[in-house]
Amino acid sequence: FVLRDSGWIFDGGFKRSEPDNGEIDTYSLGFGKYIFENTTLVLNYAKIDVDDGGDDDAWGVNFEHLCDIGDGAFKTSLGYSFVDFDEIDSGDNWSLGGTYYINKNLGFGANYARSEAGDDEIDSWGIYSEWFVNEQFAVSLGYQESDSDDTRAEADAVLLTAKARF
Repeated sequence: FVLRDSGWIFDGGFKRSEPDNGEIDTYSLGFGKYIFENTTLVLNYAKIDVDDGGDDDAWGVNFEHLCDIGDGAFKTSLGYSFVDFDEIDSGDNWSLGGTYYINKNLGFGANYARSEAGDDEIDSWGIYSEWFVNEQFAVSLGYQESDSDDTRAEADAVLLTAKARF
């Protein structure tokens, strides 16, 4: 939710992941502001509920900037969060992404993230497309891969996302 006159931003979210061993539900809240006409800075908090595991907390900050390019635009994003895990060492998460919008409704993007907790480091990358059906509603389809240095585990996911703006 954006207060148009003042530029204040309030957001919330819910995400469910279903790996082989259970479900992970993430509830998030964010609060921020348009610091320039096309630039946002948002502080956020997430509660991560892991079946057969702990309830983890994450605090973070996200920065986004949209640059108009002719009929299209390019959006960059940079994020950092600190995750306080109940059952393992706490860690840091960094993310970087970019989306090229060929017009106001359709964009293609890529992202990279690095998570560090204890002796483990997880690198993730993804590609996606995003389509704004109208000014208030968007859907995206993406693919993501993750690779853990410590456990040598790998994961991949197909992501379907819906977003609503008020």
